[in-house]
Amino acid sequence: MMFESFFRRGKGNKAAEANFQAGEKISEDNLRNEDYLKEVFANSDTREEEIKQIAAYHHFSEEEVKLFSYFSRLRGATIKGMEDDLAERRFNNPWPTEAELNLGGFQERLEPQVRETVLNLRDKGYDTFESGFAGFKDQSIGLEKNQFSGLELPPELLTELGEQGVAVEIDSRKIKLILLKELDLPEITQVWQKIEKFIPSLGVSAEPCKLQQAKGFRKRMQDNRDWEKQVEGIDAWSEAEANNFATKKLASLNLSLEDFKDKKVLDIGSGPQFIERAARAKGIDSVFSLDCRPYAMSKRPELKNRLVADISKGIKGVADSYFDRLISLAGPPSTGTNRTEKQYSQTINEMLRILKNGGEARISSVSPFFIREIMRQKYGRRYDELFSKYLAADVDKQLSGDELAELKKIEAEEEGKTLEYLTAQGVNAVKEKNKNGSNFLVIKK
Repeated sequence: MMFESFFRRGKGNKAAEANFQAGEKISEDNLRNEDYLKEVFANSDTREEEIKQIAAYHHFSEEEVKLFSYFSRLRGATIKGMEDDLAERRFNNPWPTEAELNLGGFQERLEPQVRETVLNLRDKGYDTFESGFAGFKDQSIGLEKNQFSGLELPPELLTELGEQGVAVEIDSRKIKLILLKELDLPEITQVWQKIEKFIPSLGVSAEPCKLQQAKGFRKRMQDNRDWEKQVEGIDAWSEAEANNFATKKLASLNLSLEDFKDKKVLDIGSGPQFIERAARAKGIDSVFSLDCRPYAMSKRPELKNRLVADISKGIKGVADSYFDRLISLAGPPSTGTNRTEKQYSQTINEMLRILKNGGEARISSVSPFFIREIMRQKYGRRYDELFSKYLAADVDKQLSGDELAELKKIEAEEEGKTLEYLTAQGVNAVKEKNKNGSNFLVIKK
């Protein structure tokens, strides 16, 4: 619609959005903010005063407001469902198909009403890069190239769609559906399927999506495959090698396998479960392994205490006060990584939920994943080599004096931030030293 170019994207004035009072005038900045308006439309039942001002400012009819509100709510419900489907996919089947690598994302990232059509178009050679809900009530599929040039749909199809309340606009790079009635997702899906049947094949497959997000997905998937190969190597360790490695790692928390006898222990961020493996070799079967990356966990069948979950979202099936001790050699969830403060807080709350009264959590004071990101940003191509050295037992011999000093400074800063945050949240956390002089954190409940 013509008014769409009038709007800008962005979150707008969140304070005004949250504290709006009856009789207050909405700022022009928010009145022209598409995301703010969608949020109001999605909650139109409780935002009547704002709806009135928006309608008056843009000359929206009552019917338009009703339609915008319906599709804003439908869009919100659709995105929530996609998030759940994507989380389930990552846990149950974390490996992309060739078509998904070409697309640059799991197919669950495509909105369900356009998913089949987009995948079929890519099979036909069309280089898609955006699809789904558009504006306040429309749908679109966009291309990277002018591949829709000359495309015309049969008049009888356009008439049929018009009777359903759908108008179609086509330019060289986009097909747009203007929805004039309230349609549900199955109905919108059928509209796209009818249109796709009349779009001819180009005789080739689509090129890999060139968006930066798509390139990043392909890189992450390759990294995950590399992780899986590393896990295969660790799984092949002898019992002596696994025990020695576990013993050294636990010593960094002033612990030994003997401390786990007759106790339920959770290893958070366990990776290939080497702590659980070493414990089982000593007859201790009460160590559980938790990781959000199924590809990073062991494939050895005897390691049965495997929990695949993102701790910040809660661990399903684990009762309150279940574990005597929590450990994390992967370090704390850090606000310095890609974790948000909300996720950080949720993680700490979940740790305290599953920990028994009188129990404790011992965690490395610095996350190696945080250090990895710092190295990636600072050292570029040398990052992989340097990170391997950083993880080595003789790290002081592997890195130069300047490199080691800089990383120790980063560790100290991150350590201080973590302890400060935990203290501010009212968590009983203290810093202790291991026999090598390195710090770790102890959280008591």
